[in-house]
Amino acid sequence: MRPSLALVLVLLLTGIIRAQTVRPVPSLLYPTIQSAIDASVDGDVIDIGPGTYLESLLVSSKGLTLRGQGAGVTSIDGQGIFRCLAAYLPPGASLKLQQLGLLDGATTGPTNQEGDHQGGCLWVADANTPAEAALIELSDCLVANGRAANGGGLYAGRHHQLLLSRCQFQGNGPGANYASMVSLPSGFAVLCRGDLIATDTSFTGNIAGLAAGGNGSGGAIRIEALASQGGFLLDCKRCDFLGNVAGRGGAISAVAQMGTGSQPGNVKLENCALVGNGSALAGSRAAALELAYTDCWARSTLIARNSSVGSPDLIENARRLELVHCTVVENGISVIPTPGPHDLTSYNSFANLRNCIIAKNRAATNFRGLAGSSPPTIITSLLEALPAPGAPSLDLGFVDAAGGDYRLLPLSPAVDMATAVYGAGVDLDGAPRKVGPLPDAGCYENQVPGPVPGTEGTVLDGMGQPMDVLLVNSSAGNGRRNLHLAPGAFFGLEVLQPQTNPQPANFLLWGRLGVPTPGELFPIYFAGGAMAFAPHVVAPSNPLLFTLTNSYEPPPVSGIVASSPAPWSIGAVALPFPATMTLQGLIETGNGQVRITNALVISTY
Repeated sequence: MRPSLALVLVLLLTGIIRAQTVRPVPSLLYPTIQSAIDASVDGDVIDIGPGTYLESLLVSSKGLTLRGQGAGVTSIDGQGIFRCLAAYLPPGASLKLQQLGLLDGATTGPTNQEGDHQGGCLWVADANTPAEAALIELSDCLVANGRAANGGGLYAGRHHQLLLSRCQFQGNGPGANYASMVSLPSGFAVLCRGDLIATDTSFTGNIAGLAAGGNGSGGAIRIEALASQGGFLLDCKRCDFLGNVAGRGGAISAVAQMGTGSQPGNVKLENCALVGNGSALAGSRAAALELAYTDCWARSTLIARNSSVGSPDLIENARRLELVHCTVVENGISVIPTPGPHDLTSYNSFANLRNCIIAKNRAATNFRGLAGSSPPTIITSLLEALPAPGAPSLDLGFVDAAGGDYRLLPLSPAVDMATAVYGAGVDLDGAPRKVGPLPDAGCYENQVPGPVPGTEGTVLDGMGQPMDVLLVNSSAGNGRRNLHLAPGAFFGLEVLQPQTNPQPANFLLWGRLGVPTPGELFPIYFAGGAMAFAPHVVAPSNPLLFTLTNSYEPPPVSGIVASSPAPWSIGAVALPFPATMTLQGLIETGNGQVRITNALVISTY
């Protein structure tokens, strides 16, 4: 039942509820932001006009909304001298910052004052108990160049909930005043001691303390909880962690303390990118994620080009680690350690990998766990260690790996290789997760539906329907013409006789190392269509192209292997190393006609 107008008026007059007051700044009544804060009561909105405000603000014993006109239009600037905003919030209050820039905030250094070394741009005091917690919410804000020992950009005190929406944290870190304070965990973009939920937020170029012997963890985010707190939740959706650096945990450090009655922390990463982060102290570990007594679940997430000094560990100390539809590539170490077991992750009690691409990392692909822990569960995932110098490499069919684009080409061996069980949702781009008959492995879903142009061939059977004549192990591959084999496994290659040709059919088979791109489509007009790549005879100097066999010619002109007219087969073929190659050719189909065979992409990993 809706309340009557009379009841609402009574409640307003008695102060049980009150109308929200909007206080404009600058104005005759409120020339500064602090003057509007001082005049406000709990729940008021301070509407801040365009400009840069050189103020150090204090909010005490009330919740407010501070609303600017855009992070690049309205900013509070600490000039590298003072903190932008400090807050003491009562239980249940909300502090909301909207469309604001918090820039160049800094704490002055160690004193005896509360929070003297925390939260360069924004600091919110601890709550004593969960019942006294408040809500801190930033939306469409820029927090940049903050300096403090803890939480260079933002410190959210114990028990509070922190919500971040469409925000940017850039260039925050420890200040000069803390260079010698090696016992402190220094300079994260965000230090949170309660729950943190972030959506559509980026963390770029933030730094945690790097002083020798220092303790800096979590270049972008450090979240932590005492044993008495009951754990924490870090939930990130569509967030980017780019180029952050720490002593350990280049992107994120999540630490829940163990103790009587304690609960683990929980980290969830969905449709996120962790790229180019690092742990930069000698002997440091956890280039991307440091997870102590914490469960971590990541889905449709890219983890690439993160590195540490002297150790290849990428993710460390998770109580439980589950990666689903993740691409983990080209992570490594900037200093090669002494020979020994170098693992991609370490000290994780349990690991579960589903529909992932884990390849070209400078470490073994195994996920080493604690002594006595369960071995990792690996389901329909494409794994490959970084090959030795000069050794063949598996072409994963990325659009432009050198340029950092790990989307999949239509003929990538990761396409249609995953399982439908874990295939719901969207990929890292927000595109539909299942386009073909099965979802793709990794964080991106190739968006080309159905057969790939140039791979079906132009050979027809006696009923005028497409006919596959090129087979491996009696298979023409999946819908994308992909076949997956184990390194060293023997396989058989065969060329069938077209049904329209009653005579033995001469043929040529060409190969291409790796995965063809859509731009390589090569028309052969007399054969009625196009090949997926150019024949070797057209570009003999291209090192990726070769002639596998030519039944028209005797050895050695015939190619790598000799052949006779189809039907033809060869068995006991093996590739002892991880590799990808694409095969396709021409075959006589009778009546003086020549047609294009179907293509096959063969991958061993």
